[in-house]
Amino acid sequence: MADQLKVLVVDDERMYRQLLQQTLETEGFQVVVAEDGKDALARIENAEFDIVLTDLAMPEVGGIEVLKQAKKKRESTVVVIITGFASLDTALAAIKDGVYDYITKPLQLDYIKLTMKNAGEKIRLMQMNEMLLQKLDQAYVKFDDLAFNRREYEEKITEIDRQLAQKQDEITEGIRRLKGFQDRILPIQYTPRFNGKVTHKSIFEQLKEALQMRKDGMINEQEFKLLKKKILAE
Repeated sequence: MADQLKVLVVDDERMYRQLLQQTLETEGFQVVVAEDGKDALARIENAEFDIVLTDLAMPEVGGIEVLKQAKKKRESTVVVIITGFASLDTALAAIKDGVYDYITKPLQLDYIKLTMKNAGEKIRLMQMNEMLLQKLDQAYVKFDDLAFNRREYEEKITEIDRQLAQKQDEITEGIRRLKGFQDRILPIQYTPRFNGKVTHKSIFEQLKEALQMRKDGMINEQEFKLLKKKILAE
């Protein structure tokens, strides 16, 4: 099965290795066996295990060293120690080094099954917790993105409003200037009424008045040119 937990069984006694392998495989675990501590270190170097079930007292490389290397390779690996009653104190002390639980010899199959079931449940909870933390991190990232996008959107709207207000001011100013320009040039386009009839001024007179208005500052250079062009076009 794809969700099988991978277990490394380490014991220098063949009888115990076979018993543990058969028991755990029956319980649905994927089991790899190591003949002693040295063999276990080689297997840990080349693969990762969810659970390491190791004898405590073995020649050359003991269970504590197997524990340390397993944790060094993968911190989340759950380690269960197998020990005899004579070394129970050592097993209990090993819990401080990261041992999850211990099993005493002679082995009791029901207790082994219960211990391994609990170890598997712990791993499942750790995996679920890690998955939830990842989802929480992803949610925070999405929230930050949404908040940033909202700020960016609000900044764009504010900028558009500013530009629209600026354009409105420019249009209003243009209308005001146009009206003022018309008010200023109107007197030079017509003479007063004589006998109820409006008489046009001559081009010369209009140009003269326009030039005077330019000198007096009533119209600027650009307005003078526009007015001059209008007068000459009539």
